[in-house]
Amino acid sequence: MAELPITTVVNVSVSKQPAGLGFYNVNTVVIFTDDEPVNELTSDFLIAYDARTVETAFGSAAEVTEQAQMIFGQSPNILAGGGVLLVCPFKSTDETLSQAITRLAGLTYFCGVLTTRAVTSAEAQAAATTVQSMQNAILLLSSGDSSVFTKDTGLFYLINNKTQYFTKCLYYGLGADADAKAKNARLFAAAYAGRGFAQNFSGSNTSQTMNLKDLSGIVADTTIDTTILQQCDDLGVDIYPSIAGLPKVKSFANSLYFDQVYQQIWFVLNLQVNVFNALATTRTKIPQTEAGMNVLKGACKQSCNQAVTIGYCAPGEWKSSDTFGNPDDFKRNIRDVGYYIYSQPIAEQAQADRVARVAPVVSIALKESGSIHSANVLVYIES
Repeated sequence: MAELPITTVVNVSVSKQPAGLGFYNVNTVVIFTDDEPVNELTSDFLIAYDARTVETAFGSAAEVTEQAQMIFGQSPNILAGGGVLLVCPFKSTDETLSQAITRLAGLTYFCGVLTTRAVTSAEAQAAATTVQSMQNAILLLSSGDSSVFTKDTGLFYLINNKTQYFTKCLYYGLGADADAKAKNARLFAAAYAGRGFAQNFSGSNTSQTMNLKDLSGIVADTTIDTTILQQCDDLGVDIYPSIAGLPKVKSFANSLYFDQVYQQIWFVLNLQVNVFNALATTRTKIPQTEAGMNVLKGACKQSCNQAVTIGYCAPGEWKSSDTFGNPDDFKRNIRDVGYYIYSQPIAEQAQADRVARVAPVVSIALKESGSIHSANVLVYIES
């Protein structure tokens, strides 16, 4: 007897979830090096989860190995946030740091940038300009030469004067001669990177500042006097002095503190991925309606909520005169949750944008939680 298939009555098809992007890891640090590998690398860069991997590839005497030991020797270090160390040899001595950064950025993502090369002022400035234009990485530029503070000509003065806050200048003056000072400063930068790029952005209350942090393997810089201290304060240069007998990082701002730039990079990249995935993982479409805009704003809200959860942002009073959307809603949201999300009504969207299927602009206001770096205490005594 002939039978009809069930599909003539009921037909079932399975729709799989479309793929989305993974999040960028802002705890990924790269060292650009002129050190020659003792074993040929199989790609343009080495991926390392420990210092031993770097030592095997470059030898125990290489500075890149010493920098790796400084990075992984911190507690916590880049592994705490799922980070990884990349080691990228220069193509030649003619390749500049700026060119190497651009080359590697075309291959993979990284956030922290170090080098074993004693870069010239011109090469360092070019690299700072490149990183500033990228807006998603931080160049850790170190020196043990106090001439970097010289007005109009010093490297750190020029970086600060250009407001290149994606470059963090570091000073460390200990060393028997100029070469020793330069190397010690680079090792300080590596230790700083190991501790600085160690935040777990998936956790709760994990936001950190580098101020008053300990660095394993680095001794206090006893060359820091009141003159250098003031210059570092003026130009936003971080140092590792002895404070009441304890070696501690002392942080200063070049427009922004290190943690502000670092967490800003994380937030922007996290926001981009969340909004992209909202678009890319929708099985049908996001309609060009207020309901559709709520989907996009919901993706933005995920990033904002995580920024509050880790402690990067917090409820507070908005001090700027710049607002958008409903002023009362704006201030109330900042006060209650630490952020405000607004989009232009669909009905007010330009027809050209609608035809091009471009969403109305989504505006976000965030209130940073800040960080206490120092305190004043008043004592009233009565006899």
